[in-house]
Formats: sequence, C-alpha cells, structure tokens
Amino acid sequence: MRRPAACLIALAVGIAVALTGCTAPSPAPEPTGEASSTPQTSSTPQPSGPSRFEPGAGAAGNRYVFDNAARQVAANPDARGREFIDALVAVGFDKSAMMLTVDETPQGYLAASISWSVKIGDECLVGQFFPKQTDPLTTTGDAQGTFSTVITKPIGTGACLIGNQRQIDW
Repeated sequence: MRRPAACLIALAVGIAVALTGCTAPSPAPEPTGEASSTPQTSSTPQPSGPSRFEPGAGAAGNRYVFDNAARQVAANPDARGREFIDALVAVGFDKSAMMLTVDETPQGYLAASISWSVKIGDECLVGQFFPKQTDPLTTTGDAQGTFSTVITKPIGTGACLIGNQRQIDW
C-alpha cells in the first residue's frame, strides 16, 4: 500500500515543479528617483529605477543602483575590484560601509573571482565578478566577465564578506 502513495507524492512534486515555470515574472521595481541617462551594456531592455543611492530605501530599494553600477563595470571583462568600489561611490554608496576581496593571489595571479559588498542597516548587498582569465589552469567554469548580486544578512561578526579582504584606502 505504501508504493501507490509514494507514486502519488512523486507525481504531485513533478506537477508542482512543472508548474513553477508557468508563474508570472516578478514586476519590475518602480522608479523612485531620476532616470539613469547612462546607456545599458546589454541588448536586452533593463528595468528602470533610481540612479543614485537612497539612504532610507534599504538594501532591496538600492539593489537596482548597485546592479546598474556593477553592470557598467562588468562590461569590461578585465575589471578589478577598485573599479566596482569607485562606481558605487560615484552613485552615492558609503565607502566606509564597503568590503572588497583581493584581486590577486599572494603569488601575483589574478583571483578567480572578486567580491564586494555594501552594508545597509542589517543587510548586505553583495556582488561577485568573474574576471577574464588568461591562464586556463585558473578558470573556474563560471562565465568570465560576468557578475551576480545577492542581498543577505551579515555574518556573525557583522561583516558582509569572509576571506582575504583588500583594504579600501584610496
């Protein structure tokens, strides 16, 4: 008798998984500030949103600005961490709330990825970039010259990133 129940559960899970592809996409964020006059680097239309950091909007309300700044820097597959930090500062993020991983290994090789973050209240906007690799032994399998972002909670120490950090002293 247990076998038919297991089959029914498997069938229900299969239907649920199939139907998740049929859900409507999330609506684009509503613009809350002036429109960006900077051209997009992608041929696909990008949602519009604020062009500068808004202190009261929290991490979710500033994710568009964070993503847009990173997208423009990531258009250069040879970009380095300082360029991401400088782009965020240029749109109003607080440099003192940022963290950045190292660009190079202690041996002078290019890091497989670069991560940066901005702490906003009790949340972190975290970005990660996979630079163009010239040495096939160091490629990570991730798309080179691309980036991704996530909103997360700080770790137990209150920091947004772990690992070897680069001092943001410029």
